Amino acid sequence: AGAFKSLADLKGKTLSFAVEGTSLAYMMFTALRNGGLKPGDVTIKYFKALSDMGVAFENKVVDASAMTVPQNLGLAAGGMSIDWLDARKAAPGLQAYTLILGETLLTTRRQEAKAFLRAYAKAIAWYKAALKGDRTELLLIAEKWTRLPADTLKHSSW
Repeated sequence: AGAFKSLADLKGKTLSFAVEGTSLAYMMFTALRNGGLKPGDVTIKYFKALSDMGVAFENKVVDASAMTVPQNLGLAAGGMSIDWLDARKAAPGLQAYTLILGETLLTTRRQEAKAFLRAYAKAIAWYKAALKGDRTELLLIAEKWTRLPADTLKHSSW
């Protein structure tokens, strides 16, 4: 804990850029640039699945990594890592989440796709409202599906 004060402190370290080609990897390249570093200034490791990064931390294979909520919170709660730098500070303005629909859903199941997108938009509106108000229900839902305690999830960067 406390080994890194700024992004520049990552120079010479081994970093996980998560899965190659993902928004997390892009965020890490952006964060390096924002810290005055180039990819050659660090050792980059990619993993086949985000779940592999917990094992990498446990075995001290990486010094730092980009992770999503709630994975970062679970590893921090388990003592394998610390939640150091919020993505909004590492790569300001980066929109990291995307929704991808397959060709079949867009062509032969178009009505289901529209219904899904309407429900998704409603869920996002509810989520944003919950962030501004009472988060109790949001925490209960997240606790159920992530299997992390609500007390841990309270510290999320949502």
